Amino acid sequence: MTLRQSCWLLGLGLVVSVAAAYWIRAPGYMDSEYYFATGQEIAAGHGFVEPFLWNYLDDPQSLPHASHLYWMPLTSILAAAAMRLFGPSFRAAQLPFVLLAAGLPWLSARISQGWRTVAPRPIQTAILAALPGFFL
Repeated sequence: MTLRQSCWLLGLGLVVSVAAAYWIRAPGYMDSEYYFATGQEIAAGHGFVEPFLWNYLDDPQSLPHASHLYWMPLTSILAAAAMRLFGPSFRAAQLPFVLLAAGLPWLSARISQGWRTVAPRPIQTAILAALPGFFL
């Protein structure tokens, strides 16, 4: 894959990711709300705590209590890092994930380039990764 193709794929991924993220103005389901809320706590310097009752799976005895006893913390850490840099907004929390999603077409093309038996055309694979239909 040439440098020009790589830049084109990264640009395509960025345009599609930004366009998709534009319409999402708040967490859309429970998991994303959890990651956003705990990311805000981390960004504010409170650490890995939940100042809210999320569920009864971990049987909290009091509030606040330890967070990420069920969910993995990397998503909250990435959101917190962006919120520390750009302020405690949902848009700031979206930024690392928009950038990660923007790299998927390029990454898909690179992987398929090595596995010629799976996908003989890396650019087609990248376009499928950039425009994933239902998941977009």
